Amino acid sequence: MVNNLGAPKKDPKAYEIGGAVIAIRDEDANYISVDKEAV
Repeated sequence: MVNNLGAPKKDPKAYEIGGAVIAIRDEDANYISVDKEAV
């Protein structure tokens, strides 16, 4: 089932929207924004 908020791909800690990684969950389950340019 597709989730509009983003679904885990190859990296279970990376979340994508529209094919771009937008956030990475750290060990404390905090979401850190990811700059597209830095990926």
